[in-house]
Amino acid sequence: MSNSELRDCAAYFRKERGFDRCFLEMRRKWKSYGKPAGNIRISAATEEEKRAIGCFLGKKYWDEDIVFRFADFEKALQETRFREVPLAVLLELYFGEALVTNQEMKALEEQKKMEFRNRIISWLEEKGKAEVTEGAEGEGQERTEKPEGTAALAWIQGMWSEKQYGYATVMGLWKNDESTAEAVVRNVCTGYSTAVRAGEDGILLAVLAAKVSGNPHYFDRGQNAAALLLHLICFAEGRELPGDAAGVYETYRNAGIVTDEIASTVAFFRLHMRKDGAESGILEAFCAAGEPGTLSLANLTGAEAVWAEGKCAYVVENEMVFSYLVKCCGELPVTLLCTSGQLSYAAQRVIRMLCESGTRIYYSGDMDPEGIGIADRLWRKYPRNIHIWRMGTGDYPDALSEEEIEEWRLKKLQGVEHPVLRETAECVRQTGRAAYQENILERLAQDILECTHSAVNSNLSDIQ
Repeated sequence: MSNSELRDCAAYFRKERGFDRCFLEMRRKWKSYGKPAGNIRISAATEEEKRAIGCFLGKKYWDEDIVFRFADFEKALQETRFREVPLAVLLELYFGEALVTNQEMKALEEQKKMEFRNRIISWLEEKGKAEVTEGAEGEGQERTEKPEGTAALAWIQGMWSEKQYGYATVMGLWKNDESTAEAVVRNVCTGYSTAVRAGEDGILLAVLAAKVSGNPHYFDRGQNAAALLLHLICFAEGRELPGDAAGVYETYRNAGIVTDEIASTVAFFRLHMRKDGAESGILEAFCAAGEPGTLSLANLTGAEAVWAEGKCAYVVENEMVFSYLVKCCGELPVTLLCTSGQLSYAAQRVIRMLCESGTRIYYSGDMDPEGIGIADRLWRKYPRNIHIWRMGTGDYPDALSEEEIEEWRLKKLQGVEHPVLRETAECVRQTGRAAYQENILERLAQDILECTHSAVNSNLSDIQ
């Protein structure tokens, strides 16, 4: 059959408006089954539809709805002068588009998704090779895969295999604009590796966003890129996605990302700092006045050195304990710090710089899973400088509270390495109760008073 005859066939049905809904229903059925299967129903059919379809099929329709077998339409077509026109071809000509079944469409979509995934994986692999080569050139270093690149690669693979970890977000972007989706995923992977390489000092979230995209608000909360960055971090660290702002802050902090230079603070008493080659006048003024203060991460920008009175500092976890010790020991030449729970970036930076200056640091915190975990991680990081203070089994009974600890929190005590803390952790597991340093305030103050007066700080090492 010639092309003109095919066009005539399609034109015949298109000019008759009574076939409009009929052809729409037939196309829908064909996409579902790939053949003329099942029944075609035209609900609340008009007289024009009843006449057109009835004449073509050789039937009379009196009811409100028209119902006929799809195969009957194909059979009727073969009894006309267009008998050589396949029904599938007629449908394509009628709508002016290729007839693709839902199954074929789904397979094509899955193929495009895999091509999208494979492009990102290839990019990550090439990016990893380039970074490894660059890092090894001229240094005689062994060429090894960078962990941040491995994590991003595993994230992409896990995302596709399990349809989790941000898959829905990526697919939403992909359906709107494939090139935009690919750019977002690449930027997220680059952002993660940049944050990991930032090291202990971390990197501001806005700076990170500007580095990877040119837009400092790229990773702001509510943005798709921010959601995917959290998914990648949580996947890499094996943790649950945070459910609130505090959880997001903690997740970012653990990944080396600073959300706010001002909000990240550490409380101090009689602390000294050098910036631009000179002692910080502000901190010296606090020392002269005998007043405690607060340092933000912004205040620490450009700091060259931090040191303590007598090269010894006492660090506590809780604000009330800090205030009490300042009140009791305020007249003494003693340096005190308060981390306010989990170590902020400001606290981490001050402690690192104190360790670099050779300071002995006595750390005391709550004897619960979180407090023991903070102390143990800090000691593992700076084993020569950090000395555990009043967190042993000898003080646990006197600091004990009535608060019961949930089972999921007790699991955090697994893997504690410090000998003293390991014994305390076992006590906590056995009793299932937390012990707080607020209950042994007098002992903490007395330790500082005795050691400062005797100027023999070494006697305080690992007090139990």
